[in-house]
Amino acid sequence: SYFRANSIHHSFQRAVTVHGSHFLRVQHNFAWDVFGHTFFVEDGGESFNLIEENLGVATRKLHVMLMSDAKPATFWTATPRNIWRNNVAAGCENDGYWLEPPGHPGGPSFTTTVCPVHDHVVQFLNNTAHSNGVHGLRLYPTYTPLT
Repeated sequence: SYFRANSIHHSFQRAVTVHGSHFLRVQHNFAWDVFGHTFFVEDGGESFNLIEENLGVATRKLHVMLMSDAKPATFWTATPRNIWRNNVAAGCENDGYWLEPPGHPGGPSFTTTVCPVHDHVVQFLNNTAHSNGVHGLRLYPTYTPLT
């Protein structure tokens, strides 16, 4: 499945949410003036999704959804087990990219057999962050991949 070549603008909550999916392609999308995390990979159980050549501009704070939406990221993920290539995060009020891996996936994806906080990044290549309010890349609260 794919979500490809779309323009999302003036969104009051997110542009793209990847939830409980594997091997999805999110490619060549443009998002502008979005409240809350713009490209959002949600629970931590998602794997091998390709997030490629997307542009997110002007991500804004959202105070009525998740607590983290008050400090949004243009690209937010709970798991490193995806492929992130050639994306651009520009002009976010907080962070360009934010990895917040839980001990185990939450929500409907809950399982004790997956541990995102200790997984390795599949690929994070040639991504750009500029003119963001706080961080270009945020790893929070901890990320300790096992060797």
